[in-house]
Amino acid sequence: MKKSRNYLLCILVLTTLLISGCGSVDFISSPSATISINIVHGPRLGLVTSDKATIYWDTDNPAIGLVNWGISSAYSSTMQEPSAVTNHRLTISGLSPGITYHYQVVTGTASSEDNTFKTAVTAETDFTFISMADGRGASDHDDIVSLPQAFLDIVQLASEQNAYFAIHAGDLFFGHTPDITQMQGLYASFKRATDPLAKNTPLLISPGNHEMYPLNPQYPTPGFDPLKLFNEEFAQPQTLEGFEGTVFSWDCGNSHFASVDTCHFDESQPSHGMYFISDAQLTWLETDLQHAQARHVRHIFVIGHTHAWAKSDWHVTYLGSANPAQRDKFWDILKEYKVDAYICGHHHGFDDQLGQGGVVQWLNGNSGCVEDAPNQWTLWTIHGDTATAQLIDDTGTVNYTRQIQSSQP
Repeated sequence: MKKSRNYLLCILVLTTLLISGCGSVDFISSPSATISINIVHGPRLGLVTSDKATIYWDTDNPAIGLVNWGISSAYSSTMQEPSAVTNHRLTISGLSPGITYHYQVVTGTASSEDNTFKTAVTAETDFTFISMADGRGASDHDDIVSLPQAFLDIVQLASEQNAYFAIHAGDLFFGHTPDITQMQGLYASFKRATDPLAKNTPLLISPGNHEMYPLNPQYPTPGFDPLKLFNEEFAQPQTLEGFEGTVFSWDCGNSHFASVDTCHFDESQPSHGMYFISDAQLTWLETDLQHAQARHVRHIFVIGHTHAWAKSDWHVTYLGSANPAQRDKFWDILKEYKVDAYICGHHHGFDDQLGQGGVVQWLNGNSGCVEDAPNQWTLWTIHGDTATAQLIDDTGTVNYTRQIQSSQP
């Protein structure tokens, strides 16, 4: 009887507090506890260095996500987001170089399978990386449904290489539209196509004109910002103001890599910024390469979408035709800091004979976009002072091999 009276007394006090406003009782639950959550893209790997890794994924409803990771699928560490979102971005740190880590993302009741990534190796260790460009199809209608089969085959082959990272030098899809919904559909198609690669291999992107320059006489369309949309879709380093997510650099082993933005839409710049590398980028690049040389790297690679040099019968605007003086300033920096290769695309074909001053222009702009012709990607192997590039087609056949010797001091 005494227990019953105490229970009734507690109920009475609680009710009084609620009515009087002197207290409140909150029944807290995570959005993921009441809303169905599905992972629609990813998980994907952004930049992975010797001690950090960026992991990102998208869900259909907002929720708080987390990453579990460790040296085995038992996972020893966890990092959680501060708030509920649909575009999930987490950078984990405290990692060790040259280690394979397991990871899993969890959002509400949804969780990914166990995946792995490798942190960047030390300078004494050999490593491989992948480059490709121009995997788009012939129209938005086609690309929203699926990107070309040749590109899908290249992605599958690349995912089997166990490389440390992959680089896509732009023209992810046909694009050229200021329709935000259509662009989001195209990005979704690209991510569906590359999720099998990006879940275990960091996939870094130097954007092309097709995703950055809508061909519309009414541009700019209110509310449409191609750079903003690009950064909503991918998680890349936010290094240079105004060029967030497109201009950045990193090291792996004895090598340094720098991405430049040759397709940054800016109405105040020549050619609306297309096929033009601004002074701000050139200043950043020179400083970045100075620091890389001071760290005694043995190889330097620069990545951008648009080629710098062309043959007379290539009828496409490029860095040398849009603004040759600015192209020359860019190339002078590459020569001064003894860059091994400028990895690019834009022209739909392969060529490695047009570079100047000891710098190779490795133009691989046909990773899916060329019908009834070789569609190719490149597997790079770094061994000491030698960089070996293998040009491989969408069937896995090696079509061409070239070795580049370091000329770093």
